[in-house]
Amino acid sequence: MKYKEDIFPGRTYCSCSNFLYSIYNRVLKPTPNTRIYIDYNQEKIIIECKICGKKEDIPFSRIKPKRNSCMD
Repeated sequence: MKYKEDIFPGRTYCSCSNFLYSIYNRVLKPTPNTRIYIDYNQEKIIIECKICGKKEDIPFSRIKPKRNSCMD
């Protein structure tokens, strides 16, 4: 597999071995075991495990912006 500049593959597990989320092709795919908070001031998404409480910060720059259909 060739990695390009816009592809950030990644998977994150918490301390209780639950799979939290993956990022592939700049699309965030969380699991049902997570709570998601959005911090617009610091421009990041906070994903928290519902079981153990581990928090993971993801900057907006790693996630693809949603395109406006009228702009295409």
